[in-house]
Amino acid sequence: MNKTVVIHQPDFLSHLGFFHRFLNADLYVALDHVQFVDGTSRSWTHRDKIKTPRGVQWLTISVRKTSRDTPINAVELSETDWRAQNLNLVRENYRTAPHFREIFPELEKLYALPCARLVEFTIASIDMLLRLLDISIPRVLSSSLEPLGHKNELLVDILRKVGASRYLSGVGARDYFDPVPFARAGIDVAWQEFKHPVYPQLHGEFMPYLSSIDMLFNCGTEESRRILRIELGCGGTLARHARRGDSVHAYVTTVSGFSNQYDQSVRSSTVARNEAGEAMKILGIKELICGQFKTLQVEFTDELNIEILRIVDTRKIELVYTHWAGDIHHDHRAVARASLHSCRHVPRLLMYRSNWYQSTTEFRGNFYTDITEYWPAKEAAIRCHASEVQRVGEKWISFFRNEAENAGQRIGVRLAEVFELVKWLET
Repeated sequence: MNKTVVIHQPDFLSHLGFFHRFLNADLYVALDHVQFVDGTSRSWTHRDKIKTPRGVQWLTISVRKTSRDTPINAVELSETDWRAQNLNLVRENYRTAPHFREIFPELEKLYALPCARLVEFTIASIDMLLRLLDISIPRVLSSSLEPLGHKNELLVDILRKVGASRYLSGVGARDYFDPVPFARAGIDVAWQEFKHPVYPQLHGEFMPYLSSIDMLFNCGTEESRRILRIELGCGGTLARHARRGDSVHAYVTTVSGFSNQYDQSVRSSTVARNEAGEAMKILGIKELICGQFKTLQVEFTDELNIEILRIVDTRKIELVYTHWAGDIHHDHRAVARASLHSCRHVPRLLMYRSNWYQSTTEFRGNFYTDITEYWPAKEAAIRCHASEVQRVGEKWISFFRNEAENAGQRIGVRLAEVFELVKWLET
C-alpha cells in the first residue's frame, strides 16, 4: 500500500504551501528534534509574515534565550507580554478585513492556551489552521521515532520508521537533495507543485506567501478551503505518464479562440495557444501539436481523420486518451469519432469526460487512475487557462476537484480520474 509522507518543522502560522502538501499526503511528521534556528532568513519555526499598510511585518513568538544546538522541542516560551502584543498587532492590521469577526476569536483561543514550550504552541497553531482549512492528516513527532543520521539520511530513516513509500518534499529542499539514500531505501520522492492562489487582500497590491491567517481574514473559512483545493479530463493521468518517463504528446484540434453569440471575442487564438503551452509545460508534455480547425466547426471528416492518423503513425503512439463519444460539445464529439476511426490500430484507447454538460448517453466509467500525487500539477495546469477561469469562475476548478474526489471514493483512493475503456491490448 502506498503511503505518502511530509516531513517539516512545526512552523508557526505558516503560509498556504505548508498546508497544501497535506492535501496530497497520508502522514505529517513534525520535525521537532532538530536544531532551533533563529536570527536568519531560515527562521520560520517561531514567526511568519502578515500584511500591514506599511508592508510586510513579522508576527513573532518570543522565546527564552537558548544555546546554538538547542532542539526545537526544548525551546521555552518567554514570560514577556508577547501574546498581547501579537494579538494587538493582528487586530490593528486586520480589523477591517471581511472575516475578522470569524477568525480573530480563533486566534484569541490559541493565544490563551497555557503552553510552556515553543513546540506546544506551534503545534496548536497548526492544528487550528488544519481545522479552519478542513484538512485532516495524522501527525507524528520526529522525536518519538528516535531517528538517526543527518540531512537526507535522517529523512530516509524517519520515512522507513513510519512505513513510507513516497516522500513529498517542498521545492526549497532541491538544493540539498541527495537521491542516493532514497533510491537505496526504495522510497519515491515527489516534489510539491504549488501555485500560490491570488485572493482579495487589504493594504494594496497582492503579496503571496504570507501567513495563512491572511487568506482566512480576507476570505473566510469556506472560501479559503475552496481556494486551497483548486487540465481537465485526463490532466492528472498525463502528468503521471510524464513523471514516469513516458513520451506524452498532446493534440489540440482547434485554434481555440472563439467569440460569443454576439460575435464578441471571448478568447483570441494567441491567448489560447499561450495558455495551453504553459499548461503542457506544467504537466510535463513533450510536444503540443496545434491544429488549425476553427472552434465549434470541427466535423468528422477525412481531413480530421488523416491528421490524427498521421500523428499516431509518425510518433508510434501506443495509448490514446480522447474525448468521450457521448460528449454533447460539437468539437469534442467529432474528435472522439475521428479518434475511434483513425486509432483502430493503436492497441489502447480510453475516453474521458471533459466538461459538466448533461448527456442522454451514459458515460460508463470503468477504468481508473490514481492521481492523488498529481492533482497539484493538474490544478496548476487548469489555472494556466486564465481566460477560461475568468469567464466561468472558480466553480470550473472546484467541479473537477469534486469529480476527482468522487472517482477516488469509488475506487478507494483520495483522488482519481475515470475513463471509459474502449480497448486495451496487453503485451
